Amino acid sequence: MRVKKADVEPAIVSKQYRTQGVGTAMVRHVIQEAKKTGNPFLSAKPLARNVEAMSFLIKEGFNITGQIELFQDLSASAARKWKTGINIHGNKLKY
Repeated sequence: MRVKKADVEPAIVSKQYRTQGVGTAMVRHVIQEAKKTGNPFLSAKPLARNVEAMSFLIKEGFNITGQIELFQDLSASAARKWKTGINIHGNKLKY
C-alpha cells in the first residue's frame, strides 16, 4: 500500500528577495493546499549542504526525517571539500 503524500519541489528565491517573506508565503501556500487535498504528509528535500534552506524548512514545521539519501564520492578530485557535522544514529556524516 502506497502512502499518499505531497512534495514541496525545490524553489530558489533570489538573494535580493530573501527575508521579504516570498519563500515563507510559497511554502505556507503549499502546506494549505496539501491540507485541503487531504494529504497526510508533506515532504521537502533540501540539499544537506544548504543549511539556510534546512533551517527555514524546520522553522516552517518540517521536523520529521522521512528518508535519507547517502552518497559516496568516487571522484579523484582533491579540490572538493566536504564539511563534517551531521550525526545520525551515532554515525558521523559529511555534507
